Amino acid sequence: MMKWVSVFLILQMSSSVFATSIKKYFKAKEWQKIVDIYQSNKKASFTEKEFGMISEALRNREQFREDISLNIRFIRIYFNSEHSKLMKEIRSGASTDSEQFSDALKHSYWSIINDLAQIIKGIKKKSPEVEKDFKQFQMFSKIMEALEFNEGKTDKLVSNVQSHMIYLEEKIYRFSGSLVFNYISWQSEVNLQGTETAKLLVTNRGYCLGGDAGVENYRYHFFVDGCLLIGSGEINNKDAQPEYQQSNVPSYGLKAGPGASVIVSSSKSRIGLKIPFVYTIQNFEEPSPTSGNNYTVKQKSPLTMQVSLYSRFNLNAWFIQTEIGQYIGNDEIFWGLGFGKSY
Repeated sequence: MMKWVSVFLILQMSSSVFATSIKKYFKAKEWQKIVDIYQSNKKASFTEKEFGMISEALRNREQFREDISLNIRFIRIYFNSEHSKLMKEIRSGASTDSEQFSDALKHSYWSIINDLAQIIKGIKKKSPEVEKDFKQFQMFSKIMEALEFNEGKTDKLVSNVQSHMIYLEEKIYRFSGSLVFNYISWQSEVNLQGTETAKLLVTNRGYCLGGDAGVENYRYHFFVDGCLLIGSGEINNKDAQPEYQQSNVPSYGLKAGPGASVIVSSSKSRIGLKIPFVYTIQNFEEPSPTSGNNYTVKQKSPLTMQVSLYSRFNLNAWFIQTEIGQYIGNDEIFWGLGFGKSY
């Protein structure tokens, strides 16, 4: 019997010592020391005031999950029957008389919902864990609504957390694709070779049918696009020597390459850059001998590379697209105007 009395007295003295320390450190705002005491004495019996001081210390040290556990324990010890009654009323849809519930319980709920908000807003990537936290947050927001406690602050908190959850959802990259039909104009260079070599510029016009595939989120779009190109061009060198002129020269090929864009509106309109490779085939008639010189016409290179600026203006799933670019290594330009549909 004396042994158990001794143990009880030791526990009481120990409890009295760390309770005094908690009050002292709380007054001095030495939050970490309070947290250290709590971590070493988690199973100790605390008074309502001590729970409150420890809770504030945990929040100041940003140990939000620890604070949630502490407040849940506090509710179970001191307000279990009130909590059960409130939850029953919420589930049944019955009206709640806020005056029937203790202020300390309301403040404890307020601490929990704030802790959950801080945890959720600190998460940068959507995960099953944040979904679980959000469900808990929604449950406690219903409790705050039923109690009509800190209504304005709660509404603002709920709005901020919901916005963050939408942001996490929108950050996720998802597959995107589209079909595009463009009217295009592009230039290419040919050499008129003989005794002397003359560079001739071919102006082509035609159509490009294709699309793109890639990934996008609320802000960025990374993709590869391509299209089959068909059209015709003309050369007009009649004011120079040697004279050469030809029109309606068929041209066909492929345009494809990577691109990236920034989404600039809620309709997902965007501007960006492409680095396409263009492969075209075009056959030119050989000119008749002039002044005793035999000339041949040769396409400089069937494969070229461009850098282009493009924009897309969305109208629901449909869009209008523009593109203008310049070939790398020479002065020829490319432009396109078309429409398409996203899927």
